Amino acid sequence: MLHEGQIAVIGAGLELHAIVRQRLAIELQALKDASVPVPAALFEQAQRALDDLSDGLQGVLLSGIEAH
Repeated sequence: MLHEGQIAVIGAGLELHAIVRQRLAIELQALKDASVPVPAALFEQAQRALDDLSDGLQGVLLSGIEAH
């Protein structure tokens, strides 16, 4: 069973994940809307950043849950 402090940390992690993911999505949309050509590598890098963020935070949260 998770303790109150652990639940709070998991909640904060999820909130941080949502905020950072939203910010990256905004940046990606800005690249898409740019009036100048943007190299495809920037789009790929932004998508990898979103994927890495999701994978990393999911791993941390699952490790915390499995530890208890």
